[in-house]
Amino acid sequence: MNKNIHILHRNDLGIAFMWEKPQHIITEKIQVIFRDLGFYLTYDELNHFKKCVDDAFSTINDYSFDCMNDCRSMLLHTPVEQLDIAVSYEELTDIADLIEGALFKVDLEVYLKKICKN
Repeated sequence: MNKNIHILHRNDLGIAFMWEKPQHIITEKIQVIFRDLGFYLTYDELNHFKKCVDDAFSTINDYSFDCMNDCRSMLLHTPVEQLDIAVSYEELTDIADLIEGALFKVDLEVYLKKICKN
């Protein structure tokens, strides 16, 4: 079975998409891939990941500004309880963009489907 993808958002770091079967998009989970990691998450889990990213941003004052972009000194928790990843500030910014872009696109598509039904 050949699967295509329905791209939600992409940037220099990665891509977020939904798997697509012939004439059917699998909407139950969202695939998010960046660096060498892939997450297959529900909408709620992706929202939780966004909160993890927001929490990581809130700890920036604890880090040296000299090292923020050059080294992976920030710990990012993920929706997978057993998995945390070390990221740089730039990577964290790109991950935030990837997640927020994907959530926005999903919300927009759901909204448009509701409007089109009326």
